[in-house]
Amino acid sequence: MHTILGGNASARLFMNLREEKGYTYGAYTQLDARRHAGSFRATTEVRGEVTGASLKEIFYELARIRDEDVSDKELTDAKNYLTGIFPIRLETQEGLIDQLVQIRMHGLPDDYLRTYREHIQRVTKQDVRRAARRYVTPDRAAVVVVGDRAQIQAQVAPYADRVEDFVGARGAGD
Repeated sequence: MHTILGGNASARLFMNLREEKGYTYGAYTQLDARRHAGSFRATTEVRGEVTGASLKEIFYELARIRDEDVSDKELTDAKNYLTGIFPIRLETQEGLIDQLVQIRMHGLPDDYLRTYREHIQRVTKQDVRRAARRYVTPDRAAVVVVGDRAQIQAQVAPYADRVEDFVGARGAGD
């Protein structure tokens, strides 16, 4: 689900915001899965004048991954990507250690590294949608926007109940 939505440069968010709209150089999702908690983010950097339009497209893609089945091509491409990149993730000591930590942290079986690709190939459209409905929760999203408040405030209003200013340790204008 993450790979299809925003996990790489052929994912929905990237194709929508960069290729179709030309709003950004890149748009991605990050998924930090933990055993009991974690985070899911959609991120991009856009010009101030397209902030609202970009938020509209991000929320459109979040709803679409939850409400519609992915296409056969999207599912096949995601499976090919994940199974193809998997050996590369194991090439370094750091990559192997990361996988071993994931196995322990999530209580995965000892044969996980041997069976990973088989499990990926068994993922269905329904599995993708089920994961999206469980983990992609746009109604609970925190929207963080950095930019010129005067330029973007009205654009952000439809996507946030309240707008707060954050001033870093150095203060406004520093």
